[in-house]
Amino acid sequence: MRRTLPGLVNVLVIAPAPAHRRLRIVRRQPGDLHGIQATDGGFNCPRHQTPTSATGSPGMTMRRTSCRSTFMPSRSRLLLVALSLVASGCNTERLARLEKENRDISARLEAVTKAANLDLQEKCANQASSVSRQMGLKSAFAVYTNHYNPKLNKCFITVFNTATVGSIPTVSMWVQDAYEGKEYAEYFWINRHGQWYLEVKPDTCKVTLLSGIEKTCESQEEFEQLIKVYMDQ
Repeated sequence: MRRTLPGLVNVLVIAPAPAHRRLRIVRRQPGDLHGIQATDGGFNCPRHQTPTSATGSPGMTMRRTSCRSTFMPSRSRLLLVALSLVASGCNTERLARLEKENRDISARLEAVTKAANLDLQEKCANQASSVSRQMGLKSAFAVYTNHYNPKLNKCFITVFNTATVGSIPTVSMWVQDAYEGKEYAEYFWINRHGQWYLEVKPDTCKVTLLSGIEKTCESQEEFEQLIKVYMDQ
């Protein structure tokens, strides 16, 4: 609606608008009608938006403020995102292919290693049999076991023998390299006074550890536990 203000020309009064679009009328003296402006009432745009302006009716310039989004992804940004997605997909496929190749190689190596170990175990068994014959182990109370240790790359033989010296029972055991003849453990027990077995400690009980240190032991059970580093690995 139009309203006449004393001492001023008629001025267009704009009805109240919401706070974010409210216009403020700037009064001018007669003759300055074309300089009258309606300016924004302190409107703040949200983040990523900028003000825009529009022109009012002839004879009045109205600076109207609204908001326009400026958060527009550029072509280069879209291209970068696309390239990143493509690269990510390529890397995923490449990693999957490399993992499969590694699994295949590991499986082949395991098969080759297993076949080689079986061959070495067979050779170790033949060598241990030859060594037992050389020792003359013909008694039913003399037995041996052999083991190829892949960690040490050695073939070991353990001999267990029970015998009597006169009427005195004895038990002897030892571990040696089936090829080199080097002895790694020795156990000897003899019951001279007819005592109960567990009451008699061994005369000799010693094992050379992997470190090279010789360790003494107090029983057959302890001896058998110590030689596992050679016979169970």
